[in-house]
This record gives sequence, structure tokens and C-alpha cells, in this order.
Amino acid sequence: MSKTSKPTISQHFVNLGAPLRNVLNSWGAVSADGAVILRVWADERRQFDSRWFRVLANPAWNTSVGYPERLSHIDSIRAGSKGYMVVLTAVDPKAQPRKIGHFNPDVFIPIGEVLTTPDGVVWGECLPTVDTIRPGA
Repeated sequence: MSKTSKPTISQHFVNLGAPLRNVLNSWGAVSADGAVILRVWADERRQFDSRWFRVLANPAWNTSVGYPERLSHIDSIRAGSKGYMVVLTAVDPKAQPRKIGHFNPDVFIPIGEVLTTPDGVVWGECLPTVDTIRPGA
């Protein structure tokens, strides 16, 4: 892919070896080797004990068609599957639903600890960013 041409988010997941099950409703996918790759929003992050985390799931999303699949992906990570984040920037962070304005297809973020806060929001720890490669490679 040339530096001037970026893939769509759906094509990016295909390029990572983890095609989305449903390009309209899936927020993540699983590669053939079991690695879980999740879309997350750039502005939905915070620190816990000096470590950065991003929102993986929010109970407010429970009416979305993609929510049960997201919870299944998180369960896989909690059970030991490798997890990675693709960080998306929204065109308008206050819009509902959000539209993707930008994402960097050249990097992704490994997920460390997964924790749930008392309000039910699930957070994934942001480990050091790595170059985008096939997750199982």
C-alpha cells in the first residue's frame, strides 16, 4: 500500500488476517491464530495507577448489534488470547453514532491488563505500540 493510499478500516482488518465478521456492525475480529484485534476510540482513554487504558466496552453500548461480539472478544482476551487495539479518531467525538475520521494503519497497540470499573466500563491497558504486522507472525 502506498503512503498516499490508506485502506478502509474493513480492508485494514483483512490485511491483518482478521476480517470483520460484519463490516457494518463488528468492532473487532479474531485472526486465524486466535489474536483479537479491536477498534477503539482515541479520545476514550484514561490512566489507572500511572498506566494508560482505553475503553474496550461500555454498558451504554448494549443496544448495539456489535456489543455481544465485543464482549466475546474481551472474554477471549481475558482467557489468554493476545489482544491488540487499532486506534480510531472520530470525525466528531460528540456525534452518535460516530464516524471514523482517521486511523493509522501502520501501528497497533497490544492489550495488557483488562479491568472493569464499578460503572461497568471495560478498559484495556495500552502496552507499547508496535508496527503493524500479522499478529501471529
